Amino acid sequence: TAERARRLEPAQPAYAMLVAQIHVARSDAIAARALLEPLTRDSDPRIKTEAQNLLESLNDGAAGNRSRASTRASVSVPLAAEPVAAGPSRMLGEGSSSSAARDGHTIETSGSLPTVDQLLARYVEAMGGAKAINAITSRAIKGTVDVAGLSRGGSFETHTQAPNKSTTVIDAYPFGKVTVGYNGRSGWSQTQQGVQPIKVAAELASLQRDSDIYSVVRVKSNYAKVTLAGTSHIGYREVYVLDLKPAVGAVERLYLDVKTHLPARMNTARKLGAALAPVEVYFDDWQAVDGIKYPFSISQRFDKLTLTFTVKEIRHNVPLDAKIFEPPAK
Repeated sequence: TAERARRLEPAQPAYAMLVAQIHVARSDAIAARALLEPLTRDSDPRIKTEAQNLLESLNDGAAGNRSRASTRASVSVPLAAEPVAAGPSRMLGEGSSSSAARDGHTIETSGSLPTVDQLLARYVEAMGGAKAINAITSRAIKGTVDVAGLSRGGSFETHTQAPNKSTTVIDAYPFGKVTVGYNGRSGWSQTQQGVQPIKVAAELASLQRDSDIYSVVRVKSNYAKVTLAGTSHIGYREVYVLDLKPAVGAVERLYLDVKTHLPARMNTARKLGAALAPVEVYFDDWQAVDGIKYPFSISQRFDKLTLTFTVKEIRHNVPLDAKIFEPPAK
């Protein structure tokens, strides 16, 4: 079946598209959207455009349009340019095509917007609430990692200890085994070339924020300035756009779904090779664990590289050996 083929070959977007088309034909909009949204960011322009068309047909609610969209095998014409909404806007990046308008690049500042504090409160509540988040003292995450076009079935593990210690181990081709740790004071990494301290201020500050187990409720503490830029669209979703200015390093951008207030994407920087590189981090497949929401599918899209992390297990308040956060002896 199409679903079996998709599970056996998760890196093949054509199978996911086929299953999504079946869901559309059956009028199962929820299942269809879960598959189509990641496909709107696929590197294949035909898959990307087809997914956008199907999502728009679902949002329009026209049964006839859904039927026609679900039976198309290919797309021969691009999406028409979107109408320009009234009110002030500013472009971040070049181009004014439909894909740019629905990829978080167009920021709308008109209309009624919540305050930053109101939006952050909704974000905390959507993630499970401050009480549940603050009750966590440790967290262990395990899963798989795929490197688009290069490898599948790698592994990753992340262990976090309150308040701000973490270690992440990734083992995937072509990188081999890579470990990054933060012990609450200093950061380090270990590769096949050995153990190295993290000395670049921006990289260390980013690692420190990532290691904060209470980061959801400490956004304003972890950043020097937080501003609401406006609203935008990522695929079919309308999102709030928060600009996060750290004390050290470039501004990061967090996109929160207008309806769910869960993160849809974050524009930030991550270490790629020997230096920090811009990356778009997408969050999908949200599930609750002990009352706290987590994305079970995370895609990191660099300029020429995409990593997809699939979470298989999350455990809270597990005993962790303090030694795992310290750099191993050289």
